[in-house]
Amino acid sequence: MGVLTSLLFYTLLGSLIFYFIYLLIFPVFSGQRSFYLVIILCLSLLSVFLITGYLLVWIVSCLMFLPEKTCPTGWEMFSGVCYFLSGTSANWDEARRDCRDKGADLVLIESSKEQTFLSAITNENTWIGLNDKEQEGTWKWVDGTPLNLTYWAEAQPDDGGGKEDCVHVRNDEKKSWNDLSCSTSLKWICEKTPNHCTVS
Repeated sequence: MGVLTSLLFYTLLGSLIFYFIYLLIFPVFSGQRSFYLVIILCLSLLSVFLITGYLLVWIVSCLMFLPEKTCPTGWEMFSGVCYFLSGTSANWDEARRDCRDKGADLVLIESSKEQTFLSAITNENTWIGLNDKEQEGTWKWVDGTPLNLTYWAEAQPDDGGGKEDCVHVRNDEKKSWNDLSCSTSLKWICEKTPNHCTVS
């Protein structure tokens, strides 16, 4: 149990216990009702002060002594960003759902260095966060930004069969991009920025 959780739990527990004691003894000591109400109020205010104080200390600590960025187990760091290569295959929507469940999203490739890095960690066709689901031919990343830098394979995208709205990195020498049916089952890459501070 974290420090903040402990403070909240034990302070509220103490307040509840005291309140139940108050209910039990009130019929006997009814003349001291105001005294017990004041005690309960003080305990409640104390819990607020303790929690507020802890949060202030936590915020100051995060701002003054930022810990080194780290990625969760199974993720790989590159240029201050965490990447996760799936071990299973799924369609594009399922892949994105898995990334979002991890507090991330399908990867956005925004530089040649990032393209090179991803090419090095993939060894088969892999989903990325690019699609033209909203409007055919208008490619957007999952965060809504338009496509600028591209690594399309030759003669791609071609919207083969009129149903290729999602993009994957090919398992070829250049790790070029290709549009494909979103229902195809492939591995995928998630991306997220590591958090410096967390409250437990």
